[in-house]
Amino acid sequence: MLVSSVNTAAFGHARANDAVISPHVLPSANASAPTGTSEQLSRLVGELERLLALLSARLKPDVDSTTVPAQVPDNRTIRRDEFLKGTPANTGIKPGDIFKDFYQLAEGNCVTISAIKAAMMRFGHNPYGIYKTIEDTDSGYRIVMRDGFKLHITHDELKQAKAGANFGTDRPNDVLVNAHFLYAVSAKRAYLENNDGEANKSFAAAIRSLNDGEYPGQALRRLGLKDFVAPATLQDFLNGAIGTVNSGFHSMAAVGGFVDSYGHKQPLDNRDANRYAAAGLKLL
Repeated sequence: MLVSSVNTAAFGHARANDAVISPHVLPSANASAPTGTSEQLSRLVGELERLLALLSARLKPDVDSTTVPAQVPDNRTIRRDEFLKGTPANTGIKPGDIFKDFYQLAEGNCVTISAIKAAMMRFGHNPYGIYKTIEDTDSGYRIVMRDGFKLHITHDELKQAKAGANFGTDRPNDVLVNAHFLYAVSAKRAYLENNDGEANKSFAAAIRSLNDGEYPGQALRRLGLKDFVAPATLQDFLNGAIGTVNSGFHSMAAVGGFVDSYGHKQPLDNRDANRYAAAGLKLL
């Protein structure tokens, strides 16, 4: 159709040179040429735009799909931060307030709590400094204790132990998170060793065995610290030794001449010699 429009324009030019023809013929022929050409060009441009839109639509999904892998979150990092605060590089940091960071409520787990507090004040609250090695795995943690005992604890067991420990605290803090971790690992060892002859029935049974009363020293051994424990006198604790004392019905952490009584810092003095002298254990 573009060719016929050009022919029409040429014919109109020839008629313009003929003196016999009316002067109205030339404008009529010349007007039809640009109108037809403009319509054809407009249609071509429209068709090109449509084709470009189709090509763009087909290419767009391929371009977007390349960005998806970079947006996948690192779930292992999230889990590690939830259950354990610290790395092998920052061990040895002591709790800011071992009395208030976590403490016993209604459960009978004072032996385990006092052992964890003493261990934190001796080696730092980061479990990497208390155990020999900790290895992060897909399902939990693989642990080697200082006495060579090895175990694996799962994320689900860590969650169970956190609920079962029922620790009190005045505020969320990293020491509390690590206390839950140490308690959970203690429960797992109790399960593997069948503590009280009942703990290997289930992990929940192992938690109960820690919450129904223990003998002095059991919890420190369960943390893998048997080679770092020695008998202590009241004078040892008055001189600043770190360990645990037992009043006959309640076990407490002893730190810097003070004992922890359900989150309250209480001073030791010579009047307590008869109560604590026979049941004191210090960490070397």
